[in-house]
Parts: sequence; structure tokens; C-alpha cells
Amino acid sequence: MSYETKNIRNICLIGHGNNGKTSLAESMLFCTGAIDRMGKVAEGNTVCDYDPEETSRQITIATSIAPVNYNGVKINVLDCPGYFDFVGDVLCALRAVECGVIVASAKDTAESLSVGGQRSWNYLKAAKLPVMFCVSKCNEEHGDYFKALETLKGKYGGIVCPVTIPTSDGKGVIDLVHNVAYITKGAKVDKVAVPAADAGHVEDLRAELMEAAAGATEELMEKFFETMELEEADIIEGLKVGIKERAVVPVFATDAMTNVGTVAMLQGIADYCPAPEAKNDGVLGFVFKTVSDKFGKYSFVKVLSGKIAAGMSLRNVRASSTDKLGRMYTMCGKKSTEVTEACCGDIVAIGKMDWKTGDTVTDSKDDVTSPSPSSTTPRPTRWSSPVRATFRSASSAPSSRTSTTSTPSSSPPVSPTVRRSRAASRPTAATRSSPAVPASSATCGSASSPRTSRTT
Repeated sequence: MSYETKNIRNICLIGHGNNGKTSLAESMLFCTGAIDRMGKVAEGNTVCDYDPEETSRQITIATSIAPVNYNGVKINVLDCPGYFDFVGDVLCALRAVECGVIVASAKDTAESLSVGGQRSWNYLKAAKLPVMFCVSKCNEEHGDYFKALETLKGKYGGIVCPVTIPTSDGKGVIDLVHNVAYITKGAKVDKVAVPAADAGHVEDLRAELMEAAAGATEELMEKFFETMELEEADIIEGLKVGIKERAVVPVFATDAMTNVGTVAMLQGIADYCPAPEAKNDGVLGFVFKTVSDKFGKYSFVKVLSGKIAAGMSLRNVRASSTDKLGRMYTMCGKKSTEVTEACCGDIVAIGKMDWKTGDTVTDSKDDVTSPSPSSTTPRPTRWSSPVRATFRSASSAPSSRTSTTSTPSSSPPVSPTVRRSRAASRPTAATRSSPAVPASSATCGSASSPRTSRTT
């Protein structure tokens, strides 16, 4: 199925480990009919975690792509690792998306946002990408969506506003923009009116949402001040503009294991996330990820301009070589579906190409390069702890004694024992001018004292 650029959304799921990113991607695939049976991370049968190391350790090691089709909109979901050891894959994914979704657990975010969530916010801020929050695990024990919402507001201010909230009975979520409820019954999701038990709370939150959307443009602000209300179309327009300019950060409520809130979130992504910029200035693609496994080598390409078709010839700017494209695929986890072309903004995998991550391919003879990772995203920093810092300082101590910056000497090295004996026999200014010290107090300043030997 072919898509237009305006009907494509590229998002990445990032955040701390074990916060439910892979389960959310699995729920999106299941709710849109891409898979017939929903897998679980604990059982090792999810679409995105297919590597043996991932299934055995029950963590995401490498970024996987899970495209879903929702109401004619193709949403390329990039499931990124949550642990800091694999942050390189996160930074690569940020170069291929137009929006980042930070997944935060309703259980862990009740008190404070996790370190991984804060770092994800910093990565998206440095890359100047729009941000969405997804509060996961809302129906699990000790999960409190509203406490997590207050934590996010306290951390990032009034730009954080709820878009969907869980119902009081936990059977679904309420879409504050469209003022409807999505009730989940197994694999079926029904759109119904807002339950009477939640009507009062919904009105208060809708007023808060309207105020946040009105701040996106001057026209909406004037309209809001006239009636103190906004129509549904105006709220959507305000959210689209505010999210793109990072002036509004929407918050979604989900529970992936029961599929609660997944459909409402897909609707929000289709409505509010910015589409890729449509460009037709020749063919331009960017290789943001390469994968080599037992099935072969795949180069994941984000089309930045024009259309890429199988069999066409593209020039690798880095290598100054022209390569004829082989087969093209749309990847869903490890499953590949062959396609013939990809429009601007889409993501495809091209097999058996001698390309590297970061390469730019084009049909032009001019040298065109994409921005380097350091100009859009911060460098990954190595996690450190007091234990590691102590070990690192202890292991680096011997090397400081043999620094290459010291002045070379032709004399043979002097052993520490000889150096201490020479220091002990050398008279100091205090011993030359002061009278003899009684034996009872000689230990504080004698040559055998550790403090004296270190300062000598």
C-alpha cells in the first residue's frame, strides 16, 4: 500500500527501562490488526524483541521498527532501548522521527520522573523534536495516573497537559479533545459517551486543555477570551501547532497489557503529531541504522526528499560511489515485506548495500550531507557511580606516575624504598633550627611518619 507524505507519522518510544515501551508497541500492532496474537515480554514472543539476547534478558537492546496503519495513516513506531548501555541506538532513532514519545510508568512516576525519562527529555530538547508523554501501566497495582501527571507538571511546568485520562472504573480512557470515552472489552474497543461518574472531572480538565491549546496562536487566544471555550477543531489545531513548537506537551494514559488507551493514543498521534516535510528536490535519503544478521545486511533509510524506488541508482556521498539499489522492504520486527517504492518521509530497509550508518545517498552529483549527530543530539555520557569512580581513580593511579608528559631522564629509576630512605636522612629546616624533640612527641613529625614521607 502506497502512502502520501501527509499520511505518514514517524515516532520513537523512549524512556527508562521496564516502563512498557515494547509492550505499548505490541499493543499498537494488535489493535490495528498487524498481528493476531499479542505477545508478552516475559514470554519472549513480542515482535520488537526478537533477538535471542533480548528474549533471554527481557530487555530491548537494539531499536526495532513496527509500522502500523491506523485509519489510513502509516505510523512508523521505533521501539528504542531503555537502558543507558544502548543509548547509541536511541540517538540514531531520533534522526529519523518527527516526534518522541516518552513512556513513563504510572507506578514509578508518582513520586518523581525516572532518570531515563529525564535524559530522554534532554535528548529530544537538544534535537528540537516535539515531545509527548505516555503514562503506562495505569491499571496495575500502585499505578496512579493523576499523581504521575502532577509529577510531570511539577517538573516541566504548565506546558504539560492531559489529553486522555483513565476512567474511574479502569475499563477505558476518556479523550478530552473529542469528549468521548474509549471502553476496552478484550480485543474490542467501543467509543461511547463520557461516563456520568467522570463528567465533572472531565469538564475541569477540558478547560485546562483549551487554555493550553489557545496559547498556540494569537487567533485562538482571542477566540478563547471571547467565549472562554474552543471548538473541537480549534483544540486540534492548537495542539498541532503547540506540539510542533514544543509549547504543548500532551499526556496519554495507557495500559498496554489490557490494550486500554492504545486506540485513543493512536488517534492522538494521527491528529497531533507533525507529518514529515514534503520535499521534491531530487532524491535524498539518510541511512540512520544498519543491521547485519544471519539473513543478511539491511540499511534502514529515511527518505528526506523525492521517492526511492527499487532498482534505481543512488550515489553515496561519503564513498563517492554510485550503487544500484537491490530489494526494498518494510520491516516489522524481523519480518520483512517487499515494497517497490517509498515516498518522502517514509522509512524502508534496503538489502545488500555497502552503506554505513550516517551515509547520505542521492541522485544528485552535488555533495549533500545530513546534519551530524553531534549537532542535533548530545553525546551519550557514560553512566558513573561512586563505586565506578573509586575503581577508576584507583586503577588510574599507577599511570599517573608514568605520565608521558614528564621530562625524560637518563638516570635509572629509583625504587620507592630508596626514595623513602633518602627523604628520611635529609635534614629539614625545622630540624636544623629547632632543639631536640622529646621522644614522646617525635611520632608526629619524625621521618618515619606517613604524613612526613608524603610531603617530602
